[in-house]
Amino acid sequence: DYGEWAGWFMRDDVKEALNVCGSAGTEAFGGCGGGCVGLPSFDDGDRFDYSGAIARALDAGVNLTFYYGEQDTACNYVGALAMANSSLHWGGTAAWARAPARPLHLAGASVGSVRSAVGPSGATLTFITADGAGHMVPMDNGAAASLALASIVG
Repeated sequence: DYGEWAGWFMRDDVKEALNVCGSAGTEAFGGCGGGCVGLPSFDDGDRFDYSGAIARALDAGVNLTFYYGEQDTACNYVGALAMANSSLHWGGTAAWARAPARPLHLAGASVGSVRSAVGPSGATLTFITADGAGHMVPMDNGAAASLALASIVG
């Protein structure tokens, strides 16, 4: 039951702080929604080059963080890591290939793993896996989620 969590996202002050337009999020977070919307034909026939768009953002100097719960079966980190390793061609590809994954620590405790590389534009690609977390990383491993957020906002 994501009722309390979903209710927080639907508060007017939270929507204003997150710059949510109109009724965006109502279907995903209304009631007990956990942030997911069933879209059976969401990407049927989709030809958009998502990896290319991500690469262009990195090459333009935009920092990018992927974060996944290691036990998430909806958004599997293995597939995302394969994309970052094989399909993402940006100025920092060689640096990314050399970058090791290392333990992610907060207050002396390991909360996951992190891998990052900086490209020629100065943008950083960061990949975080959160220990013991499923799809709802902030609920399952708040420490890893806070470090993921910190990597985005500095």
